[in-house]
Amino acid sequence: MEIGLLGPLELRIGDRVVSLSRRLRCLLGALALSAGRPVSVEVLADYVWGEDLPVRVRGSLATYVLRLRRILGDDAIVTLPDAYVLAVQPNQVDALRFLDLVDAAARVGDEVRERRLLAEALDLWRGPALEGLGPVLESTERPRLTERRLLAWERRIDLDLAAGDAAVLVGELRELTVRYPLRESFWARLINALRASDRHAEALECYEECRKALAEELGTDPGAELQRLYGDMLNAGAGTSEGMATPSGADTSAGMEASANSANSATAEGPSSPRSQVPPERPRQIPADSTRFVGREPELALLDALLAERGSASRAPTCVVAIDGPAGVGKTTLAVHWAHGVADRFPDGQLFLDLHGYSAERPVSPPAALAGLLRTLGVAAGEIPGTVDERAALLRTRLAGRRMLVVLDNARSAEQVRPLLPGTGCLVVVTSRNQLRGLAIRDSAHRVTLRPLPSDEAAVLLGTAIGQERITAEHDAVRSLVELCGRFPLAVLIAGERVSRHPDLPLADLVAELRDRQRTLDALGDADDVANDLRAAFSWSYDALDDAVATMFRRLGLHPTGEVSLAAAASLVGVDTDHAARWLDRLVAVHLVEHRARDTYHLHDLVHAYARELADRHDGVTERRDAIQRVLDWYLHSAASAAVLLRPAVRGLVVDEERSAAGGQAFADYDDALRWLEAQRPTLSAVVMYAHDHGWHDHAWKLAWLLSTFLALRSYYDCWLMTARAGRDSARCLDDPDARYRSANNLGRVYGTLQEFEESTRYLHEALEICRTIGDTDGEWAILGNLGVNAWDNGDFAASIDYHEQALEASERAERPEGRATALYNLATSYAALRDYGRAAEYAGEAEASFEAIGEHRRAANATATLAEIHQLRGAHTEALDYGRQALTRLRQLRDDYAIADLLTALGRAHLARGELQAARQMWDEAHAIFARLDHRRTLEVSTLLADLASA
Repeated sequence: MEIGLLGPLELRIGDRVVSLSRRLRCLLGALALSAGRPVSVEVLADYVWGEDLPVRVRGSLATYVLRLRRILGDDAIVTLPDAYVLAVQPNQVDALRFLDLVDAAARVGDEVRERRLLAEALDLWRGPALEGLGPVLESTERPRLTERRLLAWERRIDLDLAAGDAAVLVGELRELTVRYPLRESFWARLINALRASDRHAEALECYEECRKALAEELGTDPGAELQRLYGDMLNAGAGTSEGMATPSGADTSAGMEASANSANSATAEGPSSPRSQVPPERPRQIPADSTRFVGREPELALLDALLAERGSASRAPTCVVAIDGPAGVGKTTLAVHWAHGVADRFPDGQLFLDLHGYSAERPVSPPAALAGLLRTLGVAAGEIPGTVDERAALLRTRLAGRRMLVVLDNARSAEQVRPLLPGTGCLVVVTSRNQLRGLAIRDSAHRVTLRPLPSDEAAVLLGTAIGQERITAEHDAVRSLVELCGRFPLAVLIAGERVSRHPDLPLADLVAELRDRQRTLDALGDADDVANDLRAAFSWSYDALDDAVATMFRRLGLHPTGEVSLAAAASLVGVDTDHAARWLDRLVAVHLVEHRARDTYHLHDLVHAYARELADRHDGVTERRDAIQRVLDWYLHSAASAAVLLRPAVRGLVVDEERSAAGGQAFADYDDALRWLEAQRPTLSAVVMYAHDHGWHDHAWKLAWLLSTFLALRSYYDCWLMTARAGRDSARCLDDPDARYRSANNLGRVYGTLQEFEESTRYLHEALEICRTIGDTDGEWAILGNLGVNAWDNGDFAASIDYHEQALEASERAERPEGRATALYNLATSYAALRDYGRAAEYAGEAEASFEAIGEHRRAANATATLAEIHQLRGAHTEALDYGRQALTRLRQLRDDYAIADLLTALGRAHLARGELQAARQMWDEAHAIFARLDHRRTLEVSTLLADLASA
């Protein structure tokens, strides 16, 4: 077995490439990344479902594991009490083989062998890592693998350059600068390769290309390394000898930086001053390590790899590592813990400075920070220069040639940090809530983004505060507690301290308190110590925002969920998407918001609760109500536009079409609408429930009704039932018979689909009574048709025909072509059940033509599929296969999963009747996979067909 993760997932078993469904791919990818090591149920669920967890997580995950085990082999996945292990060797997974090869290259000590190992590692990549494995895996694991790839690439290129292969490398480096135009390290290597190939004019042109790219995309100049290269080229006469003009905006003094710094240092220190010598004691300023440090193995491994990549040369460029992440995620704890572990690698000492970027105190200014560092290094107060540039130059001089570790904690911005960076030999670790993008761009900083702990590690951390005995004894409550704390270490420890004060308090009580959004932040607060108060921690990030961005943050708190699209966010504030995108990006930069996918943003539950609290505190009732009205309108009109593309017959019903086109999401076609509904389903269902719970009843029932076609199409029965119930309850609060009968009919359809016929019949008769009272024949045919479907499912085919004939008559009275086509289609299935195949085929053909005439292409394809099944039942297998192929092509385009599986089941029987066993097996294998993915009761039916076929 070979598993490829460095590109789209590729599973090879022997000589066969095996395709998997989306969730099985996510599951296999998550297990493969930890091949041979346990992965907890909670972590796997996060990777497989993200925020959209099923009702029964463990049971659903066990089902998927069972399906994957059938494909991989019975012994491939080992089940532990709360985890699973993929029992393969790491070298069977290309991502792990890549990491092993890169690590081996770093240890080998032989440059020829190192080049070979790195080349072998890089050849494993086929595309973006973990492509198509879901947003959680892509956002958490892809950056780590990609950074290791880029570092390996840079190291291999450096070795090739040292071996004299500069001319050969130019083409590869040009391609890399096109693919990664903002990665200055590739530009620097390209310039060096061109210079080594005596192509000085091209080297200068490359500098200009890089400068323009950085200016246009980021509004910045090249960093220190590139400017030094440029200065070296000018000093060597490259520009003059080849007639090259100086690029506009370039720093022509960059090549003189070292000598300028030396001059500044001599003037500032006074060469004869005994107090300006190296201090007699080496600084050891790193704070005490936490006794409760837990986990963070991937981040520690990445930091170790960066340190190994840096090497130990005292004159190597300073390496900068920026650890960023939201408040309370443990950035400082990680930096301090790692610093203690590597302190012996820095014999000249360790510096630590809290910059108070986000705290109750004012941020430390660069001049004050420089003065503090210089005093630590033995410079007398009277000898510290006056300007920032002079102090920075003196700091670089003091640290030149020394191997020191510098930790700059809680930085506000790149501008606060940049003057504090040494020139050579040191390692600088910066922590910040800000992503410090400028530091990565201009100063080649390596970013390590810290996210909340995995659930199992968060539980271990809680155990350090309340004792492992309680963790074991109250396992379910522990799991709920750490999730409600967002798996933020600070929140977990605050909760743990509170529990430890009340040893007799059941954890379930605190869980109940935290579930109350009104009290969550109070429960995770400490009025006596703002450093241990989650609300205070969030406030320091919020207080740093400008007014427009702060308003956007508060408006996000009014959104029904923490998951919000760009367009929905814009509607909350009442601005265009360009403005909204800029403000959201500022929130992303300081980790108040996470940018999860294209045009999709996420606030953690705790941050969302804080934003809502701020909105309630700072914004008026009218402002809040208007914002909620705008966003609910946006979802309603977007859902209406999507529903029309899925089912054209709903055009003009419930929501005005012109308003929907003007006030909601625009869709190019059926596929575009289906993709949006699929991506937004969890949010849309939450919006229905929010509207129902908060008295926006008109929005609630209309949204529930508009979503019903999609939810039925994709077999999201739990979601359909939940929204249909809420819609019906909201409709009963309105003096609107149209709302009441449509909502009751919708709920009756769900219960009928779930084969709960008593409940279904009750709601359908409720809807029918309202329709007949108000004389609405348009609604009457739809309800009669649903009653007929129920009768068919119950096996009462004569009653089914009676209902559908009544529906046909009502639709003709209402002059509704859709109703007529639907009744014809249902009559076809009813007569087929009675084995009157001639009449069934006649009705199905007429239904097919009628649906096509009104643009209902999906339902026309269903009618074609029914014709195929009718011919299969009557023994006309060749005709069945002909109709089936036509229908299958269209149903695949429309992604009607249940209809596809239903048709495949019938076509398999047709192939079997013709003696085509392999074709029958292929049909039933695919049908089984679809039914299993839908958790449909017909999975067993197809399993039996396959078993019978295998034993034949």
